[in-house]
Formats: sequence, structure tokens, C-alpha cells
Amino acid sequence: MATVNCADNFVICCRGSGALPLAAKRRMMAGPKLTVNEAKTRLVRLPDETLDFLGYTFGRYWSRRTGRSCTGVWPSKKAIAHLVRAIGERNGRATMGPTVSEEVATLNRLLEGWANDFRLGWVSPAHRAAAAQARRRLRQWLYAKHSVPKPGGYNTPCTPCVACRV
Repeated sequence: MATVNCADNFVICCRGSGALPLAAKRRMMAGPKLTVNEAKTRLVRLPDETLDFLGYTFGRYWSRRTGRSCTGVWPSKKAIAHLVRAIGERNGRATMGPTVSEEVATLNRLLEGWANDFRLGWVSPAHRAAAAQARRRLRQWLYAKHSVPKPGGYNTPCTPCVACRV
């Protein structure tokens, strides 16, 4: 049995039934007069089900290389949505003041920080989605900042320039 603790959150990983380890954890927590929140407590059978914990999703995914199923971890949809929202807030229309190099540096810090937080497991699709969103939003920001009409809409490929190399 392995227990992963983080402040007041924990996951018990075990083979077979999780009822005995859960009962043991309840007894251990009764000593310092702590209680288990029964509304948030549940047993999950991996890999058939998925579990979201601390920004990651644990469960089964299919390997693109081999085509077989694997049990692993990847950034959760909620964590990716939080990053996309942060990118959108960072370079919205209200932030036209910074120079292009300052904006690119800020976006790079945001993306590097997120990549450092979420570097475990199957992260390539999440990193590609984050980079694509950053490029798209930076391109929109550049068009708005310099009052340039958008050629063909927001999905036009970015022309190579110093500012767009994110």
C-alpha cells in the first residue's frame, strides 16, 4: 500500500479492494482527531475509471506509437482550461501597453512555469495545445496592438517574425 499526501488530500494506491486500507486510514486519522470527508471520499478502479488529483488525471490512455492501452498520468482538463484562461487574460485588449518583447517574455514565463508544474506523464498534447493557444492569442494581440486587419481570420498561420517565436 502506498499513500500520497498533500496537505489534507491523499490517495491510497493498493491492489484488490480498497476497503481495508481506507478503514486503516480512518483509524490513523482518528488519533489526531481528524475526520475523513465522506462526501469527497470514493474508491476508483484504475485504469477502468479516471481520477483527477492535484491537476493531473490518472487513468488509461492509448499509445499513438504502439496502439496499446497504457495506465498513466496527464494534465487534467481543468488545469489546461486554467492555463488557456490565463493566456487569454494576459494578452487581452486591456493589456495593449507592454512592448512586444515584454509581452513575449511574460508569455514565455507563464508557459515555462506551467510546463515545469506539469512535466510528469503524457504531457505532449497538453504542451502542444498550450503553445498553439499562446501563438493564436499573441497573433490576435499583435493585430489589435498595431491596428492591422486580420488576413483570413484567426486561424491564419503565423508568419515567421521575432515576436511570434513563442
